[in-house]
Amino acid sequence: MYLRVSVLLIALIGGTLLPTHQAVVLATALLAGGLAVAVRLRSAGLLWMTALTAVFLLYASYFVTSQLSHRLPLSAQPQEVELTGCVTGLPQRIRSPMTGREYLKTDFLVDSNQLSPAGLRRLRLNWYNTAHALHPGDCFSLTAVLRSPRNLANGLPFDYEAYLLFQGIDASGYVRSAQPLSEQRPPGLRDRLLAQTASTMPEPASVWIRGLLFGDGSAFAPEQWQWVRNTGTLHLLVVSGLHVGLMALAGFWAGRVLQRPLVMLSRGRLAQAASLLPALSGALAASGYLLLAGTGLPLLRAWLMAVAGVLLLSSARRFRPTLLLLLAAPGVLLFNPLAWTQAGFWYSFTAVLALIAVFRGRRSGFVMPWLLPQLVVFLMLLPVMMFWGQPVSVVHILANVIAVPLLSFVLLPLAVLCLLFPHPWLISALSASDHTFWWMLQQFVSWQVPVFHPPGLWVMAGWCGLVLLFLAGAHLRLVLPLSLLILVLLLKPLQQESGVWLFDSGQGQSLLVSDGSGAVLIDTGARFSPSFSIAEAVILPWLQRSGITELELLILSHSDHDHAGGADLILNQIPVRRFLAGQPQHHPGSEPCHGLDTVQVSPNLLLRFYSIAPDQRSSDNDASCVVQIQWPGPTVLVPGDLTAEAERLLVLRYGAELQSDVLIAGHHGSKTSTSAAFLRAVEPGDVWISAGFGNRFGHPHPLVLERLQQAGLAPRVTADTGLIRLWPDGQVRTGHSGWQPRWRQPG
Repeated sequence: MYLRVSVLLIALIGGTLLPTHQAVVLATALLAGGLAVAVRLRSAGLLWMTALTAVFLLYASYFVTSQLSHRLPLSAQPQEVELTGCVTGLPQRIRSPMTGREYLKTDFLVDSNQLSPAGLRRLRLNWYNTAHALHPGDCFSLTAVLRSPRNLANGLPFDYEAYLLFQGIDASGYVRSAQPLSEQRPPGLRDRLLAQTASTMPEPASVWIRGLLFGDGSAFAPEQWQWVRNTGTLHLLVVSGLHVGLMALAGFWAGRVLQRPLVMLSRGRLAQAASLLPALSGALAASGYLLLAGTGLPLLRAWLMAVAGVLLLSSARRFRPTLLLLLAAPGVLLFNPLAWTQAGFWYSFTAVLALIAVFRGRRSGFVMPWLLPQLVVFLMLLPVMMFWGQPVSVVHILANVIAVPLLSFVLLPLAVLCLLFPHPWLISALSASDHTFWWMLQQFVSWQVPVFHPPGLWVMAGWCGLVLLFLAGAHLRLVLPLSLLILVLLLKPLQQESGVWLFDSGQGQSLLVSDGSGAVLIDTGARFSPSFSIAEAVILPWLQRSGITELELLILSHSDHDHAGGADLILNQIPVRRFLAGQPQHHPGSEPCHGLDTVQVSPNLLLRFYSIAPDQRSSDNDASCVVQIQWPGPTVLVPGDLTAEAERLLVLRYGAELQSDVLIAGHHGSKTSTSAAFLRAVEPGDVWISAGFGNRFGHPHPLVLERLQQAGLAPRVTADTGLIRLWPDGQVRTGHSGWQPRWRQPG
């Protein structure tokens, strides 16, 4: 049975990666081969299994093909379009870190249209300076600028394009103008309850009700999301199997309480029906919670497991929990085959597997049921968390030991009671618990403890062996010492990688260099919203993956947000030995880079600085630090956003000293930089440009591309290549090199 379910899982996952015509060929070959073998072996079961595998393969492939047919074509964006439709879900109010302006973000269900081959269905729109108070069900005639989903190709696990396909979002953009329509669509029960809670319930009670019961992530503040990320308790605020399971269990035990008097007072078939009451009440409680919190995939997965669990609790037959878990996986993928591309899929199934291993046939005292599950789940999730770029430390275990019971047995029940019976003392109790929860997480965040690092090959092999031992029923006296040994080994960082990385940071810039013993970060990219920045989404995961545990030097070329937006996050998340800036007056704690000659970062990494006089800097861009990277590989010149006039002054002052093998084009390829005279002085063999795809500035400018062509240079632009990496031997590899999934937009 395990093998059969595993084969079906592989078919569902593999089908998402195959274009339909290839899936048809493979399915036909499977059917033909399965038929031949089944006839020879006279096995009807093998024939049915082969047929089901082929069907699952075709279904998954067709699902992705259908999703892609709705997506806005890349060639059609950005474009201004006229469309009609209605708001769905509560709008999020966001303050842009770049401009300071507030705007609303909503999902928008579009009426029938021909903007994509199969028509757009759902959009994610920003509303700037809108005079309309947006509510679920409000319908508008819009003029909007739409963009096709596009991933930042940095070779990291999170795939933005897959995420939007999974969510059913066909395009994003912003609203230019909107006219309300007289005909409005009444919002669903969930949206009505959400709006009522937000408007009538005081904070923080409304925050927990919206966040835990309705799955509205925008209820919690950005700093609260940062606290749960830093303490490994993120899963508690993301409505998940924990919450659904608790609701199912509460319903099950309520049914048990009602069952006994009913059985005593009933006879015959009515008594038999009463015996099913616990399972039915548990399933109804889980289903009701699913309807309130939204039928997203994580909740559907948890609902399948919870309903199956309460049914099994009422069943006389014994089932293997691991088989139940394995059967839930294809059930989830049948609902949405792209679920496997999401971190939550792997987090949930790994955590449930760990809990099954903990409680299966093991006896323990009073304390161990609280401590052991946290430790085992933490250990089994370690590779998953590290793969998805989440920093992990001992604090995560301690925070979960306290936070999980507090949320499960205090905050969640109080939120349910406040929704059903909004009595002042219940609201006060929830407010007090809210204060305790966040105060505790802030204390854990302030602790300075070593973090665990991605495992090497031998440590990973040891971890796999430990998991197999535990699943096989090995005694805790053997498992726990081995677990502690692995945790100690994970405290040792990997050998630092050597290279130069120009990140795909959209319309911004960030460059990392390491010689294997010291690392320097030049610029941090932008912070696009309170919940998304290049520093958090790209730079910090790359530092962790590359074995870089501290920065010898952080350089902010100048204070523009697209270069310095993530500086605070970098300084808070990783040790920085020295901090230089082109405009230090805007960055407390930094030193000026101007006036420096060279900085010896490590034995094989030297930075040379070029500058012009302060009275020659006509703009913020001209205050940029200009840095030449000298390391075992080709030399790299990084001029920031320097203008052509400042370039001219540098050429007059330094001349041939500017010569470098690789030039990072100034100001993202703007026509105001990368002058012909500067190119002649630098004499680069390669030019890289950091620019966002389809950016509104038109970078890189055609005039710059023409200058480069005249110089015999073919630039690499991050909008087309994704991440650009330079190896010490001069080899260059990009984010779009090698195999790409079928939903990846072309570079």
